[in-house]
Amino acid sequence: MMKNRLLILILIVSILALSHGAMATGASTYAELNATQTAAIQITASTNVTTTALTLTPGQDTADSSTHYYINSSTPWQVVASDQNAGTHTGFMVNYTYPAVTIGSPATNLTAPFMVNSDVDSSLKNLYNLPTIHVGAAAEESTTRYTLSISQHANYADPVLPTNNYYRIVVLLTATNLP
Repeated sequence: MMKNRLLILILIVSILALSHGAMATGASTYAELNATQTAAIQITASTNVTTTALTLTPGQDTADSSTHYYINSSTPWQVVASDQNAGTHTGFMVNYTYPAVTIGSPATNLTAPFMVNSDVDSSLKNLYNLPTIHVGAAAEESTTRYTLSISQHANYADPVLPTNNYYRIVVLLTATNLP
């Protein structure tokens, strides 16, 4: 009899456990995530041209191609060259005093404009016109090295500068995403 009661008790507990489990309902949910990507671009230059890189000779063009740049972009892009010096002397090499890096006296510039181009376009462009020197397609982690070429013509009318002065220009390469 004890055995029957134990069996009935186990049976009742089992039924209660099963019915309780059957009455419990599972729940689930999900999270919907939406993302948009904005256009992004990065330009990196590999070197700067030093102040001694160009030795100008009247009547000649002096060129340098030692500056390289790389582009990473999520969309098509362009590179525009400009002169950091906005104002009267924009696009021209200007008389600077060394080591103070201030405009020298007299405040003069070379008579020929500073010229730039990229290795993808062989035509030299006046820096004062804010030239687009390169247009490209989206490139993820680009390892392609592009060359910035510069050229400066010196005229016999350009003044020879006093000691500790030199002609200087800062070329900015600005990369922008295109639509």
